[in-house]
Amino acid sequence: MSRLLAASERWFRLLQHLYPRDFRDEMGQAQVETYMDCARGGRHSLWALWIRALTEAPWNGAAERLRPAASWRRPGDWGRDIELAGRRLARSPVFAVTAIGTLTAGLGLFAVAYTVVQRVLLDPMPYKNPGDLYYVWRDYGPISHVKRGALAGTDIAELQKSSPVIESVSALQPYLGGIFALREGGEPMEIAVTRVSPNFFDLLSLTPVLGRRFAPDEVGPGRQVMILTHDFWNRLGADTEIAGKEVRFQGRPFTVVGVLGPDFHFVRNNPAAPPQRVEAFTSFEFHVAETNLRQGGYAGLIRARRGASPEQVAIAVKAAGRAIDERDFAGRGLQLYPVELKADVISRIQPALVVLGAAGLVLLIMLMVNLA
Repeated sequence: MSRLLAASERWFRLLQHLYPRDFRDEMGQAQVETYMDCARGGRHSLWALWIRALTEAPWNGAAERLRPAASWRRPGDWGRDIELAGRRLARSPVFAVTAIGTLTAGLGLFAVAYTVVQRVLLDPMPYKNPGDLYYVWRDYGPISHVKRGALAGTDIAELQKSSPVIESVSALQPYLGGIFALREGGEPMEIAVTRVSPNFFDLLSLTPVLGRRFAPDEVGPGRQVMILTHDFWNRLGADTEIAGKEVRFQGRPFTVVGVLGPDFHFVRNNPAAPPQRVEAFTSFEFHVAETNLRQGGYAGLIRARRGASPEQVAIAVKAAGRAIDERDFAGRGLQLYPVELKADVISRIQPALVVLGAAGLVLLIMLMVNLA
């Protein structure tokens, strides 16, 4: 009888291959044990049980494959896998805490890396038609080894009149020092301030949320006006009546004429220094176009006319460069060249951002493999 029971168990297990795998993994042992309990009733009932199992297995196995009785099994093997994983984690709480902690930390690091890459490398800049904005630099060619030089004030004027492809030009220059106080006798602080041409915010198509832009005539001696960024304004206490008030900058009175919106973040790019976040803007206290060609130190920001291709912009800028070279350098080889605003700002950090993005993807893949 024992040999018949052993043969019966092998028979029942063989018939179980007609059922789907997840059914066998979850309920196969219980099914065999049920058959074996019935098989111990005697030799005649054993043969009847064999025949009954043979007739039931194809029918029930096909039914389980087409529409499983357990609803969690109907989408496939996901329900079984989740349940088995849950049971294993419940049996090993230390492993469960370690796995969940590692997964959480890894996904958090990936989210940080993705956010940085997305915002800096992929998202467009928060200006109107940012693809039409370009920085312009000097390449001194055979005159000097400098290949990324600042512009002279006369270069700004030449760019403005050189071609209909260039819609507008603005000069930018860092304000060295930058000691600011909210009022006379107030606590001084050092901030990053940039001088700009009055048309700078028109060029970017930006309107302050408080006050106004610089007026076209707010340039030259005695025109001491300032526009604050939103972050810096918040640091000062977010006074909604600040437009029109006087503050102290470099020990002199400046009138705040506007506060920029919270979405405006401008990074000043310099020829030989890393980009720097600007906190406030002032207009020039002199006329840039009237400065000596040797009084450089300006970054030139241009807006190309809508629809102008990068090639057309490059041709227009190079034409201005040739005119400047003939006029000021006797044709010795000076050139001007444009770089798209975003490409210029992130040029120094782009390799690091690409590496950071690749590292984030590798980390995510490793996490998924380990989780599986």
